[in-house]
Amino acid sequence: MARDLSSVRDRLWLLVHDEDVRPLATPGAIGVSLVAATLSDLLLQGRIRVEQGRIYPITGRTDPAAEPFSTEFLQVLAEERIPRLAEVLRGVRIDLRNEPHDLYRWVYEHTRSGLVEAGLLHQQRRAVRGSRYQLAE
Repeated sequence: MARDLSSVRDRLWLLVHDEDVRPLATPGAIGVSLVAATLSDLLLQGRIRVEQGRIYPITGRTDPAAEPFSTEFLQVLAEERIPRLAEVLRGVRIDLRNEPHDLYRWVYEHTRSGLVEAGLLHQQRRAVRGSRYQLAE
């Protein structure tokens, strides 16, 4: 099932990796960029608004966001009490349902999984050194 590459987050993930799917920036820089891209996607979809440095979900929408991950990210945001944009970008404000993950890794891994599912990346599972990823032809 090919997914449309209309998401800012998906495009950014591909842009910050080389042809061998090696990162071209530090994990922290990629993480904050992917969180910002996710927020940009939600802004473009009319799902959130930012006023005076705080993120407000748009209420009254019953349709799902453009993709499942955006819906999940929005739900996590909505559980917070009007989070500050700077804190979300620093990855310190999101609870992630009490899981011991950091926000950057969560967004990075979900984005990569979505690209694999969409057929844009191939995952080669390895027993000892973890999975390896390649761009699809």
